[in-house]
Amino acid sequence: MISGDGILAGTLSIDNDGAGLANSVTVLAQRGSTTPGNATLTGTASGDDATVAGQPTTAWPPTQGLTLSNTSPFTVAYSRSYDTSTTTHSPSSSGYHLAYIGSSWPPPLHSSAVYQDLIKSYGGGLYFISGGYYIFDLSSIPAGATITSAEIIYNLNVVRNDPYEPNSLYIERADQYNVYTPTQDAQGDYVSIPGTSGSGSAMLPASWITPNGMLYLRVGWLGMYQPVGNQNATFSSFTLALNWIHPTPKHQTTKGWIKFPNPNIPANATVQSAILRLRINQKSGNPEFIVRKSNVNWPIAVGSYANESGDQIAYVSSVPAAGNWLEIALPPGSIEKSGENKYCLDPNISSPPPASHYVQIADYDSGGANKPQLVISWQTVVPAIEATAQDAASIAQYGLRRIMIFDPRLSQAECEAMAAKEVALRAWPAQSIRLSTLAGAGISPGQLVSVLFDEVGLQGSYVVQDVSIGYDSAGNAKYDMTLDRFRPDLIRYLTE
Repeated sequence: MISGDGILAGTLSIDNDGAGLANSVTVLAQRGSTTPGNATLTGTASGDDATVAGQPTTAWPPTQGLTLSNTSPFTVAYSRSYDTSTTTHSPSSSGYHLAYIGSSWPPPLHSSAVYQDLIKSYGGGLYFISGGYYIFDLSSIPAGATITSAEIIYNLNVVRNDPYEPNSLYIERADQYNVYTPTQDAQGDYVSIPGTSGSGSAMLPASWITPNGMLYLRVGWLGMYQPVGNQNATFSSFTLALNWIHPTPKHQTTKGWIKFPNPNIPANATVQSAILRLRINQKSGNPEFIVRKSNVNWPIAVGSYANESGDQIAYVSSVPAAGNWLEIALPPGSIEKSGENKYCLDPNISSPPPASHYVQIADYDSGGANKPQLVISWQTVVPAIEATAQDAASIAQYGLRRIMIFDPRLSQAECEAMAAKEVALRAWPAQSIRLSTLAGAGISPGQLVSVLFDEVGLQGSYVVQDVSIGYDSAGNAKYDMTLDRFRPDLIRYLTE
């Protein structure tokens, strides 16, 4: 301890050298740089693109594959279709009405007489008119079905037929209220059939048929003529044949897969953009499809349709006209830099499209210069190796003073360590002391000493640079020395 308690002899000088002050130190080993790159990739073999048509189903979306194609044309499609059915229905109920009987024409309705025949005749001074009915339960036809044809198929037995009378029977549309009501002739909409024995058929208007409903028919001899002989017939069979279209559509989609080879992009490169380019050969309707980053194995098989579950990376809602390129922007982060890039064009969107559509794309086999392309651009990045350390207190007192140290041999960690060390050494002015003192016994160069001179505001730790000894006239030893401000090696302290 060297202090100012009366042992200072001679002189004391203090020097603050701020010429080398640096409170912001940057250590640089390598400057950062970027190098651009690009590639246009196409398939390398016929099997690099393929399509699979799915099984038609009323559920959405379809889930099972049906047919594989790895030859042209490459088609992504949606089709909507409706199943058709032909069904035959027997009457759920049938019978005969009360008869009209009387001696005058037209005869009145009898109160109780029911004949098991279709009659319009005159004999024994009496007129007879008798009709029947048929009821069909059509609850097996789904509501909303479209009836394309309705046909009565029958076998008619004519027991008696007066050749001088009109020779036709009617099949009349009725309803649940009047189907049991006897009539002397057709009262509304009807079709006619010949009054001859044998098999026959009659087409009914499709409007008569209510899917999931009932059909009510009345039958009898046609015409309000006054009979002079006997007309008598029965149906031995009377059935209804319907052709109809199911109300629920069936959906079928065709998915497509495209594969591109390894682009060999450097590992330290950053992909800037990626464009999937497809040449349109044909299109119909308004095609829409999802672009998935495919997760199925190659070669594509029928099972690929069900197994595909890759992430959606793009959505195509509009396709240009034939002869143009469809360009689809893909997320740069989706690109495999050192592996194959595989995509599925999937028309199984969130809900069924309103109408059928398709798009045909130039593929590897037929495309030539127009085969599918994957266009990628990237930048290869050489990162900077540098570090900057600052002393906030020094900056506040002296302002920002920067220096840069360049050493290409250093790693990032070494740059950081050197910057911290150098700013600790350089952030404050270097201070040195020249003094003469009587309290120098035992002091030698390199020694760390504490100095305290309150009178001049000097205190702190210093390193002895040199010492010389002299004697005064009284024979007392006097020590002349140079001291430099001690700066601790903060880097060593922090790392040990």
